[in-house]
Amino acid sequence: MRIDALHSLAEVAPLADAMTALNLASRRPCPFSTFEYLEHFLRFDEYGATEAELLFLAAFEGPALVGYLPLRRHRVRTLGLPTRRIGVMVSHDTDRPHVVASPEQERACASAMLRFLLDEERGWDVLELAMQDADSALLGLPAEASLLLHARTTDTMPNTTVPLGAQSFAEYYGQLSSGYRKNTSRLARRLFEAGAVEYLRCDDPLGGAAMLELYLDVERRSWKHLAKAGIARSGQRLGKYRDLLTRRGPFVVATELLLLDGVAIAAILSGVYAGTRHGLETCFDRSFDAIGPGHFLTLLTLERALEAGERAYNFNGNYAYYKASLGGVVTPTHAVQLSRVGSAPWLRAQGGELKRWLLPATPQTEPAFNPDRRHADGDVTSRPPLPTAAERERERTFAARTLAAVASQGVHVHRAGAAELERRLPFLRHRAAA
Repeated sequence: MRIDALHSLAEVAPLADAMTALNLASRRPCPFSTFEYLEHFLRFDEYGATEAELLFLAAFEGPALVGYLPLRRHRVRTLGLPTRRIGVMVSHDTDRPHVVASPEQERACASAMLRFLLDEERGWDVLELAMQDADSALLGLPAEASLLLHARTTDTMPNTTVPLGAQSFAEYYGQLSSGYRKNTSRLARRLFEAGAVEYLRCDDPLGGAAMLELYLDVERRSWKHLAKAGIARSGQRLGKYRDLLTRRGPFVVATELLLLDGVAIAAILSGVYAGTRHGLETCFDRSFDAIGPGHFLTLLTLERALEAGERAYNFNGNYAYYKASLGGVVTPTHAVQLSRVGSAPWLRAQGGELKRWLLPATPQTEPAFNPDRRHADGDVTSRPPLPTAAERERERTFAARTLAAVASQGVHVHRAGAAELERRLPFLRHRAAA
């Protein structure tokens, strides 16, 4: 097996078809491991990754590509000193970066790549491979280390994936806890009592740009806007989602919306690849959080995924405590790190281990912008004033005009009103019967 290090997209591009075939044959096909997504990531990374930093490891047997791993070489400062770091290239908005290879060859490829990094790729101070789960062949990295390298493993953000299979939504929903189902029924009752409810879904790239504007209109009224955690937080991120929603390819991204009396109050962006749906972004109007519009729309997204025969819904990271209640399987992940003994990253790692030894661990808390947590803590700023009638009318008019413009382009938007939703969702059937 031969390992080649490629340093530009032009060098990687001839391998694109072979990468797709390997990805689809791997144990976990992933949209974030395609050539198209790598190219997309380098165009729009808001944290400054550039093509000049690319370290694409390609494993060959003869002329055949048998494995690959996109990495990044870049310089940072650690303890005020310049540090040469190697890490995964697609480092955020992704799912557990891994060596892409057939299940039979994954470990052999990983071992050869690690030996290449240790023996051939000179001049780095720290190698860190984040978000590795228990099945990752890269967890064997510490065993490859020499006496001149310090190895450690730390916890990183877990992944949460809901397995779907061939079951119906009623079967899936019936497996959730009784407490969860009672809470869902209560919130849905409040939602339907508040006004006319409608669900929309569009996955046509021709309508992607307009549907993104509807998403951003909801985001502007969400906690993500206050926390600067949404799509609109940077020009690069806006460009990223405009590109994703308007491009054609194997990763098809959909926009889903929940309307109340014509006003968009919740929105979700997700994409499907090789039968698995990946959650990308979600938001909801903060003034409606007491009736759970984001929660309701998430269930509708799962219902549509089941109806389409998708195998799983991968929520990726963040809010595992909530996603587990949806039937999600939480998979812990770890960062595997090698640092040169005596380097600044090694010194920082030693200081961190000493601190953990001297100080007791503090329990992790839920994110500060989780509305339920903020309400429980008595944070009145998490209860925004209700919009004026004029503001609501502007939002309603904007939604109507945007959807009319999409329809005028011949773009199909699936729309389901209250009557259809009551027939489809088991926790609303008592309303349909009435």
